[in-house]
Amino acid sequence: LDVVAPTVFPYFAVVYAGAFYRGQREIDPVLTAIQAAARIRGRSEPPIRLHYYGAEVQHVMERARACGSENLVECHGQVPRAQALAAIRGAGAAAVIASIRERADLAERGIITGKIFEPLGMGVPILLVAPEGSDAAAIVEGARAGRGFQAGQGDAMGNWLAELAGDPSRGRYDPPKAYSWTVLGRRLDEILRRAMGSREC
Repeated sequence: LDVVAPTVFPYFAVVYAGAFYRGQREIDPVLTAIQAAARIRGRSEPPIRLHYYGAEVQHVMERARACGSENLVECHGQVPRAQALAAIRGAGAAAVIASIRERADLAERGIITGKIFEPLGMGVPILLVAPEGSDAAAIVEGARAGRGFQAGQGDAMGNWLAELAGDPSRGRYDPPKAYSWTVLGRRLDEILRRAMGSREC
């Protein structure tokens, strides 16, 4: 990720790259947040836009039209991973959706989508949509890499995005070393060595 050059957007861009799973991972909460942020900032401020990278352009535009936010959305379709990573690096915030269910069982709260680690590794603020008490939110907020929200907290998400857009540099951070391959490899090595030395093993 260190070598990824950022896409330069002319305004504050929220980037979502990936697929959706009906009933679990849907774009609606992010659209609501974008609308709220645009409303808070008003017409006199530079715009906020959602940039979608992925194969489900029709779904995103249908949902955007349904909530009246199609003028706030730009779809780029399916692109090479390098292009999606460049867009994430250049974004004012990266949207990550673990689940739109606000309260979920233990298994769902444990879902940690790999999409968290792309912006995390590039120091990009993360707008996370996840159930209350999720492991995903614990990672994002524990690393001070962004904020976790439940799907119904559109106004709170919008406020957070509007604050970031007012001063994009405030959300940037150094990628946490705890999730680097070097540290993860060392931890895994320690765990395996303990297991190999265990009588139970």
